[in-house]
Amino acid sequence: MKVEISSLPDRELRDYDDKDIVEVRVDGSLIWQVYDDDPKDSNLNRSFKDCRRVGILMKLAFDAGVRGEKFELIEGQVSGDLLWK
Repeated sequence: MKVEISSLPDRELRDYDDKDIVEVRVDGSLIWQVYDDDPKDSNLNRSFKDCRRVGILMKLAFDAGVRGEKFELIEGQVSGDLLWK
């Protein structure tokens, strides 16, 4: 199981008014994404709705361990042009 956690590099945060985004991909598929938004929109029903998927992420990791899969965690930064797609 390969888990990739990506966010914006510091130099790009300025371009996005210090609004960051974090996404989690499991085996290449986007599973989880949260992002800074306008204060009125930064809530669990919009910008943070994927927080409800934490249980899914845990189950995926657990099942991969039961199957004996290697767990690989990669943390990095990626261009905002790629993250905002």
